[in-house]
Amino acid sequence: MVTADAMHCQNKTAEIVRAEGADYMLQVKDNQRNLHKEISAFFHKTYRDDPQALETGYYQEIDKAHGRINERYYRLLPITDLRQA
Repeated sequence: MVTADAMHCQNKTAEIVRAEGADYMLQVKDNQRNLHKEISAFFHKTYRDDPQALETGYYQEIDKAHGRINERYYRLLPITDLRQA
């Protein structure tokens, strides 16, 4: 599993990871407006059409580092559904 921050959320990065047969998770932030908007719309569509999919792919992580508490929430959906939306 390859994870990368928003700086590496690029087509080239995803192509390299897929070529090696790995799974990946890329971070998207608001400054990637079009991609962020498409992903948000897909999650909205999934919530409307199949809310159970959002519940089964939910993970939460809380830790303390560098003098602060970090909370991370993950919702996982199959990429094949995103491409067909």
